[in-house]
Amino acid sequence: MNRAHPALAIAALLCLPHAAAAAPVSQTCQRDALVMLSEVREARAELAEAATASDRERCAAWRKQAATLRKASAFYKRCQTGAERDRNVANANAGVAQYDGAVRTQCGGK
Repeated sequence: MNRAHPALAIAALLCLPHAAAAAPVSQTCQRDALVMLSEVREARAELAEAATASDRERCAAWRKQAATLRKASAFYKRCQTGAERDRNVANANAGVAQYDGAVRTQCGGK
């Protein structure tokens, strides 16, 4: 398995703008922003640790990152509006595609 994935690292950075800066429109969105930010931090930490880990651990971290990005996309769809929403949803979805593709090609699709 190829251990270097600069495109994945870039996708991770671009796909998750600071959730609190999104100016949530409801109490539910405010709460969800805090939860999402915590999940993003956790997934990023696991992703960083997995860079030198076994293939199995790296694949698990990629799967978690994709799942976190899916949640982020849903959050942006629900809690943002306008161009910011569109940009953040597109970035999150692009990140999902990157990580799903890496899992498919380098982790046996599992």
